[in-house]
Amino acid sequence: MSRPEPPSPFEPPPPTAFPVLPLTGPPSTDLAEPRRIRLPLITGVAGLAAGALVVGMLWLGTALTGATDRDTGADGHMACDLLHQLPPLTEHPADGTSTARLQAAATLAAVATQDNPGYQPITTHLATARQALQHADPTTAEAELTAARRVCDQL
Repeated sequence: MSRPEPPSPFEPPPPTAFPVLPLTGPPSTDLAEPRRIRLPLITGVAGLAAGALVVGMLWLGTALTGATDRDTGADGHMACDLLHQLPPLTEHPADGTSTARLQAAATLAAVATQDNPGYQPITTHLATARQALQHADPTTAEAELTAARRVCDQL
């Protein structure tokens, strides 16, 4: 019995072993694709630079106006002014404007307390008034606001 000889490595494989694919030409060198990527990149970098310029100008403007030379009692006076603008909470329900003024007065009083501990009672009264309003107790809130107004009048 004779053995079949193995195929020679120098002979090409039979044509059915590898399908023949048609050649389509070289890869596309369309220049529109890189332009579509480059334009948003350039626009983004320009926007970032413009934003940094605006922030830098605002920072410089703040530094040149001498914002550190402010009147330390101004925050407390503004808090007291806002307190006197609040209508009585027992007669008028706390609307958005009243709530916003109370929040602003509490924030200003807290800042004033850092500069002058004499504003601490106002901060405490306003914190209690805000908690009372959150629990729908306008009577307690109004009593705390009256006490805060008295402290304002004494300062």
